[in-house]
Amino acid sequence: MNREQYLKELQRYLRRLPKEDYENAMEYFTEYFEDAGEDHEAEVIRELGTPKEAAAELLSALLREKTASTALSSEVAGDADHQNSKTQSRRYRAGDPIPENGKKSSPLSILLIVILSICAAPIAAPLAIAALMMLLAGVIVVLAVILCIFVCSISAVIAGVYSVFTAFHLLPASVSGFLVIAGAGLLSTGFGILFFVAGAFFCRWLVVALARFIQKRIDERREKR
Repeated sequence: MNREQYLKELQRYLRRLPKEDYENAMEYFTEYFEDAGEDHEAEVIRELGTPKEAAAELLSALLREKTASTALSSEVAGDADHQNSKTQSRRYRAGDPIPENGKKSSPLSILLIVILSICAAPIAAPLAIAALMMLLAGVIVVLAVILCIFVCSISAVIAGVYSVFTAFHLLPASVSGFLVIAGAGLLSTGFGILFFVAGAFFCRWLVVALARFIQKRIDERREKR
């Protein structure tokens, strides 16, 4: 297998990545071969392993970087995870981590990378199917949580706005009643908005936690091989 064949087969495992991540990954491997030179192509291929193994390693490192940059954790923990992800990515090229685009990843892109990582991982088919089923169950749970948060938030905002308008009808009769009901309405509206924002961050955290859990299981299985 020469360089062109290797890169072409590698594309099969990486082409469903988000466009920017795919281009960065292919550019990374292309430059790796170019830096080594034509005389060292065979040595580079032995170092990287099969295209499937190289794709699995890259997807694993990429997922670590995505979750490390997205997770809601302390600054110290975030720095530690980022350093770990860079250490993993040095399997490709000493001292040269996988290129990053500097943007926060959406939960959907993280889930896509998890799926690709499972499919490319050198694990048995039953284990891959089990991991995909686990991922599907986790996605269903996240969607259920999002629906509950959305319904509760909208209900609180509607109730709050209705209470504020109702309070104005009581203003001529009772100023104190107006203040109590209007205050409760504003509180309900604020709570609904706050609950929605907090829920969005919580759902992002759930996706990242699920991705990390599945990736950890895959890494453990890979180490046992």
